This record gives sequence, C-alpha cells and structure tokens, in this order.
Amino acid sequence: MIDMNWLMIVVVSVITFALAPLWFGPIFGNLWMKIHGWENLSKAELKKQEEWIFKLLALEALSTLVMITVLTFFIVSIPDYSALSLALLIWIGFMVPNIISGVIWGADKKEWQAAKIMILSGFNLVALIIASYIISIWI
Repeated sequence: MIDMNWLMIVVVSVITFALAPLWFGPIFGNLWMKIHGWENLSKAELKKQEEWIFKLLALEALSTLVMITVLTFFIVSIPDYSALSLALLIWIGFMVPNIISGVIWGADKKEWQAAKIMILSGFNLVALIIASYIISIWI
C-alpha cells in the first residue's frame, strides 16, 4: 500500500487551484472573456453569471484535488521517473488530447479554438509543473 501524504495533497491542491484566478484573470482574462463573448456583458448580466459560479468552483476544487492525488500517486509509485517527467507525460498523454477534444466538439467558434486550446493547455502545463515540483521536494 502506498503511503499518501494528505496534508501535502491538500496544500498542493490549494496552490494549484489558486493559480486559476491569475491565469484566467490578469494573464489571459481579457482574451478568455472575448472567447466566450462575455466582454460586452452588462453588470447585471455578469452578476447573473456569478450566481452559479460557486457551484462550478466547488467542482473545480474537487477535480483539482483528484488531479493532485493521482499525480502524487504516480510520483510515489514510479520512482524511476522524475516528478516533472511524470507530470509532462500526464499532460501530453491525457490532458492535451482531452482539452483538444472538448474544444473542437464544444460550441466554441472556430476562430477561437486554437487560442482556447493554448490557454487551457498552458494552464494545465504550468499547474502540473508547479505541483510536481512541490510534491518532489515535499516527499
């Protein structure tokens, strides 16, 4: 049985989760708003969007916790590979293909698909690199 450090998993999950407001705010927020057609919404329309955001954030927090738990499991279980190598393999083998599929089969306008794929893939790459680094120095 693999011994998982749950305190570390929670801390790394919180750090990873906290990256999103930066990535989708000051870094790519304006472009993200444009991609989704939200840049011209009135304050009332934006307020309406915020009504369901907490449910989505709770789901995102849970999915981040699952992602970090699985990443930790792989890092602990496969010591022959560095944490960064495993993170990159997970990213390129699982995350990028799923992001591409979700975008091309979603309702996104074709002119924004490449940008959305790059923003989401970049976010996940940075998140996994940061998480794998913290996990590797913690364990």
